[in-house]
Amino acid sequence: MNSYIQQYITNGYTPMHVNTSNIGGQMLTNGNNIVKFGQDSSYHVYVNFVQNQATPLTCFPFIYNHTLPLGPFSFSSNQPYSVTEMEILQPLKQSDMHAYEAWIKSNIAIIGNGGKAATDPFRLELGVQLLIKNAQFKKIGLDLLKGDNIMQRSSGEYVITDPYH
Repeated sequence: MNSYIQQYITNGYTPMHVNTSNIGGQMLTNGNNIVKFGQDSSYHVYVNFVQNQATPLTCFPFIYNHTLPLGPFSFSSNQPYSVTEMEILQPLKQSDMHAYEAWIKSNIAIIGNGGKAATDPFRLELGVQLLIKNAQFKKIGLDLLKGDNIMQRSSGEYVITDPYH
């Protein structure tokens, strides 16, 4: 993975000092995009889900490239890793994080059962609904209750970033 990271650094990317990602690993930026290097197989499932949407939804990050340089993840090895080039997002302010957590806790059961939330102040309801269905289909853990899994674009749009585990 280090040689791959070095290629990005050679091309003008610099290490980010604060890694707000839950996937661990290294994050680099060129000022316009970030690139994440991680060893989380559930993040790979999430990225595939986002990239395979027939119509991209604004509640998911814009992912420009995602690769597995050493091949698919394997339970018998911790060597495989993913490289994800995507838009830069900002962590939520504490007040927004608490408001999101209150909203999702009140509405996740309703949305998960196919109902409609009374309000959708973060414009995430459709994304939440799709993620719940996909997590059930893939038999993968889903954590939408943590505000850490929500970030924001500079335009103010809220984005679900890393909900699978």
